[in-house]
Amino acid sequence: MHLMIRNLPRDTTEDEVSALCSHFGEVRTVALQGQDHDAQHCWGLVDFPLRREALRAATYLNNTLLRNCKLFVYAFLFFN
Repeated sequence: MHLMIRNLPRDTTEDEVSALCSHFGEVRTVALQGQDHDAQHCWGLVDFPLRREALRAATYLNNTLLRNCKLFVYAFLFFN
């Protein structure tokens, strides 16, 4: 299951997002987007192997602050 995390500070690193999310379970991958633009914020996708861990991370991280930026976190399934 995947998480989309919106409103990340533009200089956020994949390691930082992985460390933030790993409190809730194993993180497979992290991919950040939007850092190459002039916007103040970027967004990221985080892949968890277990649905319950992704849902728990989404529940606890949504509306929290990361360096004074309010995070918006959504869980979703991705089908190939």
